[in-house]
Amino acid sequence: MRASGRALVPNGWIHSANGAFWILLVVIAQFLWVSSAPAQHDCALALVEADKAYQVGNFDRVIELLTPCIEGAGSVKEKVAVYRLLAITYLTTDDSDQAEAFITKLLTLKSNFETTLQDPPQFSGMVEDIKLDLASIQVSSVSKNNENLLEAPATVILITEEEIRRRGYLDLEALFHDLPGFDISRGNGVQYSLIYQRGYRSNGTDKTLFLMDGVEENDLWTNFTYLSRQYPLSNIKRIEVIHGPASTMYGTNAFAGVVNMITKEPSRLIQKGKSFGASVQVNTGQMATRYVDATLAARHEDFSMSVTGRVFRSHERDLSEFPDWDYKTHPLPFYQEKLAVSGLNEDGSYRAQAFLDSNKVDPDHPYILVVRNADGVATTVNVTETGAQKARDFDQA
Repeated sequence: MRASGRALVPNGWIHSANGAFWILLVVIAQFLWVSSAPAQHDCALALVEADKAYQVGNFDRVIELLTPCIEGAGSVKEKVAVYRLLAITYLTTDDSDQAEAFITKLLTLKSNFETTLQDPPQFSGMVEDIKLDLASIQVSSVSKNNENLLEAPATVILITEEEIRRRGYLDLEALFHDLPGFDISRGNGVQYSLIYQRGYRSNGTDKTLFLMDGVEENDLWTNFTYLSRQYPLSNIKRIEVIHGPASTMYGTNAFAGVVNMITKEPSRLIQKGKSFGASVQVNTGQMATRYVDATLAARHEDFSMSVTGRVFRSHERDLSEFPDWDYKTHPLPFYQEKLAVSGLNEDGSYRAQAFLDSNKVDPDHPYILVVRNADGVATTVNVTETGAQKARDFDQA
């Protein structure tokens, strides 16, 4: 027999050898790919190195180290630190546009970000300014949650603190003269002025809901809003005005709309590193007008607070030329006639006697003269000249 030179290998061994070959090939390929791929950028390490570069004034190196971290993966804390350091770096190199862009990114990511005393003043100031800008496009009165003004499902007008200051309003009522959809009728009486929204007139300001930081200001019994000059403008952060019914959220008083006056947080009145702050307005004008509008704020480690108030005095315009405001006094007989009490009640009793009994009037008082019938019952109460003169003096005052 002739022997074959081929080695006899079982068939299973051949398949095993082929499988091992392919596994080895995959492992080698993975090794080559990993060794050729760039190392993942470590933003935590980059922040440490970038901070060192910033301290020595190597600002180009700061930007080079942190640029890969701008849109890369990382924690919120890391991204906030990256945006902060980049903003400070661009401010140092006088590139305010880039600094503003990164501060906006920072505040979008962390709206409650607070600067520290170690931060450059220019950076702290820009952060506060951009915070105001971002806050000014947010409203909370429509759905009682913060939402973008343009996305709110209602017609909303927003009046900012800056607009109030620039327009020179002396009181809150003056602001509504400039807003569309409002009519104001000022009578200088108990209600001072009546505010009508969207053309809906009534006997009082009861169809528009007025809120102060979300708390209803309308009278609980009459539903009226007694809007005079009692609200200190120095403490108003912004005013949100909703046009149209909002009773679903606020009840029946929000028939024509809602006005929500939002006050300032104490921190907005206190400078960095300080414990106290204040905003004070003092003004004088014609007709002996003068007022003081002040808000004081204090901050401690565990709490903050503010106190606000307003004092207003004015002689105002002399309205005696108008029939409804005729302050001219009358002759004494006029008061004697108008103030006399006589006649019978529905039950046949004398009004004069009922007047004396119900008011516990002394019948011998020098201001009145009581006329009685034969039974001693008071039939008429007249006013003496002394009483008429006293009434005239009150009218004159």
